[in-house]
Amino acid sequence: MAPETEQAARDVLVGRLERWAGQVPGSAAVDTFAVAAALDYRHGGTVDGRLGLWEPRHVQAFLLDWAPRTVTVLPGEELPGAPDALRLLLRYLDATGLADPRGTALDTLLGAVDDTAAGYPQAMADRTRWGLAKFWTTLAAEQGVDLGSPAALARFSKRARQGEIPYDEDVLQAIAARHMTEGSPDALRAEPQLPVTLPPPETLRAEAGRVGLLGMLQGSPHGRAGKAGLSPPPAD
Repeated sequence: MAPETEQAARDVLVGRLERWAGQVPGSAAVDTFAVAAALDYRHGGTVDGRLGLWEPRHVQAFLLDWAPRTVTVLPGEELPGAPDALRLLLRYLDATGLADPRGTALDTLLGAVDDTAAGYPQAMADRTRWGLAKFWTTLAAEQGVDLGSPAALARFSKRARQGEIPYDEDVLQAIAARHMTEGSPDALRAEPQLPVTLPPPETLRAEAGRVGLLGMLQGSPHGRAGKAGLSPPPAD
């Protein structure tokens, strides 16, 4: 599935959540970017990729690890409201029947968000938790580079390779070491599976259409949230 199709499917789900939230009395404005980031984490940052199955470990990993590594907050931007967005997403999945019954109960998940939310701002500000792309993207923005200009990014990359861009070497070393030991934040779907015998394709399609989440996203896996990204300058 092309990344453009994945992102479009994710945006459909985010739009439906936003419309649902608009019908809930007292509901605050939806941080659609943060909701999309949570879906991206569960789809691309975990081995099973099940959007509707959440456990406390997923809550903690999203708020304290995946978001700090991948979600870029440029100078002057507000911190995405990820804890509130995650609470809303969990409530939406539960209210619409999209929550996987194998997951943790809603009240327990909301408690996990409450327990983890206090550490979210600090985790997002800790540069040693960032990913390599986020590190260089933020550094470029702090240097006044126009992130929308390929030519400006190319000039920045060249200056960085030549040692003309000041940065915290200890932070970059910590990020690189983590990248080497933990790999990319995008998980590889490689859990061993028991052999199974599948029914005919027409039966699978019919069953998928009867399941809320699969019916909504049939054939359209989600992609990562649209956010600024800049690959680290390559070595000479």
